[in-house]
Amino acid sequence: MRSSENTMTGKHIVITGGARGIGRCITRKFLEQSSDNRLFILDIDQGELDHTLKAHLRNYSEGGKINGHVCNLRDIS
Repeated sequence: MRSSENTMTGKHIVITGGARGIGRCITRKFLEQSSDNRLFILDIDQGELDHTLKAHLRNYSEGGKINGHVCNLRDIS
């Protein structure tokens, strides 16, 4: 595989648990890696998700690079 095929640029990426901790760090890494990446983060905690989008990742959120939604993956019914 050529190195250009193994890059994470220009991708649409969904991250679960992205509002805090490792999930937020991974989200930031993908956003910093390429200005072409678009991310959608899912998290169970509405307050933390809002805080992440409005404070920690504000520049990306205002730029339309990231969005999020509350989702409980433990209860898929």
